[in-house]
Amino acid sequence: MTTPEDPSPDPSATGVLKKHAPGVAWVPRIIREHFTPSAFFTSLSVLTLAIGYVLNVQHDLSIAQREIHSNQNDVHRLQEKVAREEEARVKIESRLAVLAEVDRQRDIELARLREWRERIEQEAETPIPHATRRRR
Repeated sequence: MTTPEDPSPDPSATGVLKKHAPGVAWVPRIIREHFTPSAFFTSLSVLTLAIGYVLNVQHDLSIAQREIHSNQNDVHRLQEKVAREEEARVKIESRLAVLAEVDRQRDIELARLREWRERIEQEAETPIPHATRRRR
C-alpha cells in the first residue's frame, strides 16, 4: 500500500485504486482486489453508456407517446368535423329536396296557367256568331 511517506508504488489493484480514485472505497473489497483500474473504469464507462442509452430510449418513448396522444386527438377532432359536415350535407340535401318539390309544384301550376291562358286566347280568337236578322 502506498502511504504519503512511502513513494513506492503498490502494484495491487486496490493500491492503484486508492491512489487514483479514493472515492471508490465503497466498492466491495473482492471487486477492488480483482479488478484492475482499467477494467473498473471500462465497466464504469459501459454502465454509464448503458444508463445513457436507457434514458435516451425512455425519452424517445415519452416523445412517441405524446405524439400518439396528439395524433389520437387530431383523429378525434377530424371525426367530429366529418360528423358535423355529414349533418350539414344531410340538411342541405333535405332542403334541396324541398326546393325541388316546390319547383316541381310551381312548374305544374305554370303549366296549368299556360293551358288556361291558351284556352282563353283560343276562345277570344274564335269568331262570335252574329245574330241574323229575321225578316218579317
